[in-house]
Amino acid sequence: MFDLESYRFAPGPETPAATAVRPETFTGRDGREFLLRPFAPPDADGIRSLWQNAFHGEFPAALWRWKYLDNPYGAQMVICAEGETGRIVGVYSGIPYRAWYRGKIVRFTQLMDIMVHPDHRRDGVFLKTANTFFSWYGPPAGSVCLYGFPGELHFRIGRRLLRYRALAPRPAYLTASLSALGCRVRPLGGRIEPVRSAGFAFDRLAAAEHCRRERAMVVRDAAFVQWRFLDHPRYTYRIWAALPFRGGDWRGYGVFVVRDDTVCLVDLVFPPDSALLADFLGRVARANAGEWPDRLVTWVPPGRPLAAGLAGAGMMPAVDPLGIIPTVKIMDPGLRAEWLAEHLHYTMADADLY
Repeated sequence: MFDLESYRFAPGPETPAATAVRPETFTGRDGREFLLRPFAPPDADGIRSLWQNAFHGEFPAALWRWKYLDNPYGAQMVICAEGETGRIVGVYSGIPYRAWYRGKIVRFTQLMDIMVHPDHRRDGVFLKTANTFFSWYGPPAGSVCLYGFPGELHFRIGRRLLRYRALAPRPAYLTASLSALGCRVRPLGGRIEPVRSAGFAFDRLAAAEHCRRERAMVVRDAAFVQWRFLDHPRYTYRIWAALPFRGGDWRGYGVFVVRDDTVCLVDLVFPPDSALLADFLGRVARANAGEWPDRLVTWVPPGRPLAAGLAGAGMMPAVDPLGIIPTVKIMDPGLRAEWLAEHLHYTMADADLY
């Protein structure tokens, strides 16, 4: 029997600290010197300034702090700075989540906010910063896999330069009318309750058999749920738990967020049972009727029991407007992209878009 107490308090694998790596210098294609070093908290303003130049948008200080300083996992980040000025001109970064991998807890790093200043995109900064990241934060002490959900353009760049691999086929993008789902509730089929704090129930579900049998997935324990959803500085997520009609432990839960005229089912930890899923989604739809928009969307790995369960519960396939490509960079030589394509579980919560 799985030892939940041992799981809850196990520290998990460590990632290299800043003291475990040494800053490096390199010469760009135009002869300028650059410094590669680990991230330090005072870099926040410089990174946010780089974001503005690279993506022509704002990265609010509260959101940056939540993402990289307040998360329970730490950050893996390589900074590239100009040798003369110290100005940050490149970042390759990610968050090293605890993840199930064949029954063990390892690190899977979600890559995000990778950027290079427009003035230095032909200096070799991107490639050198990325390869330094792989060296510092890969095996044996770091992550066994790096992953993300880019669109077509960024995937093609990563595949050409860094050997990124796409996990085929692409996600099953599903949609439904909440009012229609509300008609599928079964009498005495179950009940739901809103969740406003992350407690032990999330740890119990994170260690449940239907989570562990996915064989590769980020651990959705209480620490993850509290930080990822309940502490988010920008979005208000609604968590609903499903329970039997009379007493008993949670069957599972779903996380929802309203974005414009759409409700996103951002995360779902649930047995892949169509009848239970239909009853749960129907009850959530009824509880929020008149407050939420009518359109519900989600995406999950295709061809898996959960996708089939959602289809059986009334969700229909549609075209993903963003063209998301599940992407990995294999760090552990014993891991294969083909295996991950069959076994890696993900939802919208595994991307930083939702």
